[in-house]
Amino acid sequence: MSGADLSRADLCHANLLNASLVHADLTNAYLISADWIGADLTGATLTGAKLHAVSRLGIKTEGMTCKWVDLSPNGDHSQIYWLNSGGTQEFFHSSLPTVRIVIDAPLDQGAHFALAATYYQITQQYPSLSQPPTIEVSSRRTVLAFKMDSDDKLFATAYVSIIPFNDAATTQKNLIALMKMMQSHDAGNLNVKESKHVQQCSKSLNQAISKVDQIKISNSFPKIGESINFFQIPTQMVLINSRGQKLSVYHHPAFGKRLIKKYDPNNTTAAKLVESTKLAQTTLSNVLDFIKGFHNIDV
Repeated sequence: MSGADLSRADLCHANLLNASLVHADLTNAYLISADWIGADLTGATLTGAKLHAVSRLGIKTEGMTCKWVDLSPNGDHSQIYWLNSGGTQEFFHSSLPTVRIVIDAPLDQGAHFALAATYYQITQQYPSLSQPPTIEVSSRRTVLAFKMDSDDKLFATAYVSIIPFNDAATTQKNLIALMKMMQSHDAGNLNVKESKHVQQCSKSLNQAISKVDQIKISNSFPKIGESINFFQIPTQMVLINSRGQKLSVYHHPAFGKRLIKKYDPNNTTAAKLVESTKLAQTTLSNVLDFIKGFHNIDV
């Protein structure tokens, strides 16, 4: 629908997933409860659009023209939000917050079954992970991507999603260390809204830690992965916020080197060094910049 005249169009509850709306005219359009994640509104006009219950993440808005939008539930102009110069960059963010786990091996059928069964059991006690990851498989690697609707859920989702893998304990330690780093240094470096994000991330992470402890002691939690080599393979984890900024959490020292030297899961010497070496590379400024890129839901 690039270039289409959709001014005043009734698109309430419409499926606009990944729609191309480049240079489209959506002036005063009714978009209440529309699903348009992944839509490209580059150069589009959105002034006066009714946007109640519409995602503001995962939307491309470069060059968009939008002076104000109507956020009222009925589109009756009772909740007008004015966008100042450059305001679209704050109101909309182009990415969905994502936790990426990269496994240094292709996914086979046995591992796929075990992965699905394990995540199914996890979601029985941690429903926030109920949305399955997207899975990309190449001849050398597997990428699991957990997408969510809030930046504040990134650390908690990362903590839980790594559970099936041998690298879980070290990755989880790194996540806790990063959180402590933010909590101990955020005063004076972050504004009120950014500090609120740190507090919310910490709260969500603590809830996840509590849930994971319950999962570990549950007799119903399967141990399928222990006998499958896929879960012992080196991994790396990256968090991506709604601005597309990346934060490296973990990178196994043997990742990408399996064809050079056979990986021995029993040799944990290098793994023990990962937390200190990796976090040393992730500076406080990197972490704080990552938090500053979070979407402010109350904007």
